[in-house]
Amino acid sequence: MIGLVLVSHSAALADGVRALIEQMTQGRVPIAVAGGVDDPDNPIGTDVMKVVEAISTVYNPDGVVVLMDLGSALLSAETALELLDPDWLPNIHLSDAPFVEGALSAAVQASTGSPIHHVLAAARGGLAAKQGHLNTTAVESPPPASPVLVSEPSTLTLTVPNRLGLHARPAARLVTLVGQHAAQVVIRKGDRSADGRQINAVALLDARQGDSLTITATGVDAQAVLNAIHQLAADNFGDRDDPTDSRPTVPHAVPAEVWVGISAAPGIAVGQILLLDDVHPQIPAGTSTDPASEQTRFADAIHSALVELDVLSRHADAGAIFEAQALMLRDDEVLSAVQSAIIERACSAECAWWGAIEMLAERYRASGSELLRGRAADVFDVGRRVLRQLAPETTAAITVPEGSILAAPDLSPSEAAHLDRAAVRGIVTQTGGATSHMAIIARGQSIPAVVGLGTAYSMLMTGQTVIIDGDRGWLYPRPTPEQIIAAQWAGEQRRSEREQQQAAGQGLAFTPDGRRVEVSANIGSAADAQIAAAAGAESVGVFRTELLFMSHARPPTEDEQFRAYTAAAEQLHGQAVIIRTLDVGGDKPIAYLNLPREANPFLGYRGVRCWLDRPELAVTQLRAICRASAQHPIKVMFPMIGTLEEVQAACQLVRDVQAQLSDEDIDYDPNMQMGIMIEVPSAALLAQVLAAHVDFLSVGTNDLTQYLLAADRGNTHVNALVSPFQPALLRALQQVVEAAHAHGKWAGVCGEMAGDPRLTRLLIGLGVDELSMNAPAIPAVKTIIRQTNYADAQAVAAHALTLSTAAQVEAYLTQKES
Repeated sequence: MIGLVLVSHSAALADGVRALIEQMTQGRVPIAVAGGVDDPDNPIGTDVMKVVEAISTVYNPDGVVVLMDLGSALLSAETALELLDPDWLPNIHLSDAPFVEGALSAAVQASTGSPIHHVLAAARGGLAAKQGHLNTTAVESPPPASPVLVSEPSTLTLTVPNRLGLHARPAARLVTLVGQHAAQVVIRKGDRSADGRQINAVALLDARQGDSLTITATGVDAQAVLNAIHQLAADNFGDRDDPTDSRPTVPHAVPAEVWVGISAAPGIAVGQILLLDDVHPQIPAGTSTDPASEQTRFADAIHSALVELDVLSRHADAGAIFEAQALMLRDDEVLSAVQSAIIERACSAECAWWGAIEMLAERYRASGSELLRGRAADVFDVGRRVLRQLAPETTAAITVPEGSILAAPDLSPSEAAHLDRAAVRGIVTQTGGATSHMAIIARGQSIPAVVGLGTAYSMLMTGQTVIIDGDRGWLYPRPTPEQIIAAQWAGEQRRSEREQQQAAGQGLAFTPDGRRVEVSANIGSAADAQIAAAAGAESVGVFRTELLFMSHARPPTEDEQFRAYTAAAEQLHGQAVIIRTLDVGGDKPIAYLNLPREANPFLGYRGVRCWLDRPELAVTQLRAICRASAQHPIKVMFPMIGTLEEVQAACQLVRDVQAQLSDEDIDYDPNMQMGIMIEVPSAALLAQVLAAHVDFLSVGTNDLTQYLLAADRGNTHVNALVSPFQPALLRALQQVVEAAHAHGKWAGVCGEMAGDPRLTRLLIGLGVDELSMNAPAIPAVKTIIRQTNYADAQAVAAHALTLSTAAQVEAYLTQKES
């Protein structure tokens, strides 16, 4: 966690600012003061050794920000740097920000878990809101007096290549990239400029395809960040052409009775219009007499919203949309405006936040770009998300009667992501386009959508029966009975195709020669469990409990976890549910756990290592799991096992918790099965030993592959090595399965490999007993199992094990499919 140091001539002033910050952040930010001198007769001044002690108190490799009030405070801080460990200096930043406003802004930004560059920018922007309110002109500040930002400016000129320009998602990629470097970046388009760390400023440049940008960087990473930006631009800023974008929206012959919009998601639907009024939340007017409390509420709401967006970005369709929204929540300009409204105008957190949101949305709406005007929906989406944390009564979920065609001026991404697919037959909007975020999500949920109706939208009425043709972007406002029958038939045909696929997923999966292969689902919630059961899951192979922890701003309680595990098990109607204990670290950080920053987190404090080291988390989770096992067939599984000692410690902890429950006369299943995940090469090599101590082994092929090949799957230079066809992986799988069977235990696969139809025959042939996958893959995998004799699959696996390269294995399996 980033630390703050306040250097002031006055001890009273430094202590007062610290007290205000601590009220705002509730102790989430380490803070130390170096105020005044130890001379009762002349207490005003600064002491170098006090500065050294203060920095040492809060030092963290994440960074330390030092704020100073007057001239000699700066000299004392600079002298203090000379007395500290030289290895610390790159992480200590002397800020030229205003002392009080900068400290408050920096503290709020740091409390959200932002990196050092965002915290420094927030500090320097501390006066922006006040200047804007008083209509004064800001004087451009020089770069912060920090030992890391010393270099001549470097410049890059490039032409925007991607067809849609720097809209929200490519802008988010650019801002994220800049935030990873120790450099100040300014992006200029003509006479306009933007701070490269602020997503709204970058997006509102309205940089379109063919526009020339001049990018200036200052700092030790100046050239590195420009090289990275050049590479990102060469990759089209991460954009990929969407086939829907290029589809003609107005065919040559359009029936006279049709309103023409834009095809956003394919499909035919008949239903009754349900108009959603474009009414924004009603924020009660009022002021606050406790600005510090309002700042704390606001910081907590931002943190909770960021946790929600992190979960959505990892596990929802179009996750990049929500990553861009998270950057909006860290935008220094917006945060500063809210802080100013709370502190200087005594606004409540709700009023201050919504006022900033409306101002930002208006800037997007005033853009000359239709694409940017449409992004105002994202701004309001972010606004409502934080508002739900501050005042849940001001927002309400969308309730849709079954069979509705939902009509709205626009739909936010979150609203679209949470629609009830069973109730909503289609979507119609006044604005938007085929590339809007709502359209992307509608396509992912297979909801037909026509957007961009324009003025015709105003003639729609609730209860009006319409037909929408999402393939062509047409709406039939007054369809004839014949047209309704034809559209219903076309819709039924598509539904029938989906139902046939879903039917293939039902029932148990046996090979023609009688071998049973259990097909399970990977889930993260009760809602996922419901989808999995409908798709034909015979059990849950992995309940990823870290998603439950990520959805809270604090560790979920025992009762909260018990309810979540029970709710998921109820969806499976008596089928087994394997609950994986908390798996954090690596690429799954959780802010409130304050995990240490590591040079190589994938080889560090993660999985069972972290879980066993935090008994307050482990015992609470195991109590909830064991309680749920009293009524449902629950199994527990430990991730990232590397040694026998870890297995023994985890299993003993389960027994200790069960003994606790017995003492408290609380029911549990004393025979609850315990298993481990094989994700570390040492566990694969020790499989014969480990299998004797547990009830089952489950191979997490995602991590096992990257560890076997020493290749980070997120690193573009080496991720091609992370292939499910790697011979080393196949041999490891064979070894694990044979070890489990030798001890009379079963072996499963729960990584992405399990749901890949290209590999199903191979896995059957290796003797894998259970395959756990994302729900949509279940029907296809079951179909292959039912078509494959076990003896034939064994022959396929035996030959694949003789091959020497991933390319050979892939070519062989492809040939066997044809």
